[in-house]
Formats: sequence, C-alpha cells, structure tokens
Amino acid sequence: MAQQVKNELFSVRVDPRMKADASAILASYGLNLSDAVRMLLARITIEKQLPQGLVMDRDEYDVWFRGKVHEALVSTGPKHSHETVMANAEAAIRRVVAERE
Repeated sequence: MAQQVKNELFSVRVDPRMKADASAILASYGLNLSDAVRMLLARITIEKQLPQGLVMDRDEYDVWFRGKVHEALVSTGPKHSHETVMANAEAAIRRVVAERE
C-alpha cells in the first residue's frame, strides 16, 4: 500500500489587491494561488536557489540601485524628516508585533 503524503498548511499575509490581481492572472493559466506557491517552493527545493528572474545579477542590481539613489537625490517631490520616517517605521513594527501576539 502506498503511503499518503501529509501536507502542511501555512498562511501568508499579502495586500488584498495583489492577491486579487495575482489570482486573476493565475486563473488565466488554470492555476490558483496554492498551485503557484507549490510551484515556487518546488523550484527552490530542486534548484537550491531562487528561480532565475526573481533575482537580478549583481551588476544589473547595482545599475538599478544607483539609478534609484540618483532619482531620490534629484527629486523635487515632498521631503520627509528623519523623525517622521523613524516614527512611521516604529509604528509599523509595533503593528506587526501586535498582529503576531
């Protein structure tokens, strides 16, 4: 008699809009979110790394990152004080900790 594989359930927190958009795209391929997560985990397990396309090579990332820094330095958009940024980050951390408790 073949032994039945035991599956384990886990949950992921995602933005509701992202979930809906991804679900619609996957449905066009006949897949659902669980299928996509299983496929990703299988690829990571088999390849022992993130699949190509999910990570940039170092030189490509360096060019992208330097471009983003340059954009930020020359931006004329709204500026946020260090204190405001830190207060927002601390509030976000408190929310995550509270959700996990």
